Amino acid sequence: MKKAILLLFIASSFYNIADCQITKGNWMVGGNATFSTFQNSSTASLQYKQTDFQIAPLAGYFLWDKFAAGLNPSLTHANNNVLSTSTTINIGPFVRYYFLDEGNIVNLFAGSSYTYGRITGKGQGSGQHLNTFSFSGGPVIYFNSSVGLEFIVAYNTTKAVGRSGANNEIKFGMGFQIHLERDK
Repeated sequence: MKKAILLLFIASSFYNIADCQITKGNWMVGGNATFSTFQNSSTASLQYKQTDFQIAPLAGYFLWDKFAAGLNPSLTHANNNVLSTSTTINIGPFVRYYFLDEGNIVNLFAGSSYTYGRITGKGQGSGQHLNTFSFSGGPVIYFNSSVGLEFIVAYNTTKAVGRSGANNEIKFGMGFQIHLERDK
C-alpha cells in the first residue's frame, strides 16, 4: 500500500511539472542520434550492406499550437562492406505535429523532413549529392516543462542525384528536445 501511495505521489508530481511548451510562439532546440543498417538494392551501383550512425541537431519554431517547423541538419558516418567509409552532411526543413495537449507528461509526435546533402570520403559514392525524404514519429516523455526524451521510428528514402533507384531504410533512435518558453 505504501508503494502505491508513493508511486501515485511521484506520478502526480510529474504531472504538475509536465506543462511542456508546444504552443504557438515557442522555440524548440535539440536533436537525436540514430543507428541503422540496410542493404543497397539499386541497379545503378554495387550491392552492399551498410551501417550508419547519424547525429541530427534540430531547431524549430511553433507556428501554431502543437505544430512546429524549422531546420534539420545532420551528419552521418557510414561504414559498408564494399565502399569503405564515408561521411554525409545534409540540411533541410522539417515539420512536426504533437497529437496530445501540452499538459501531458507523455506526448506523441509525427513529422516529415526533406534534406539535401553530399557524400565525402573514399570510394564510389564520394561526391554524390543526395535527396532524402523522411517520415518519423514516436512518443516523447517530458522530464519537466521544457525537456523531453524522444523515442523515434523513421522511414527514409534517399536518392542520389543523376542515379536510378533509391535506398529505403527504417531507423530507430533517441533524442532530446528542449522547448523554450516565450516571454509573456
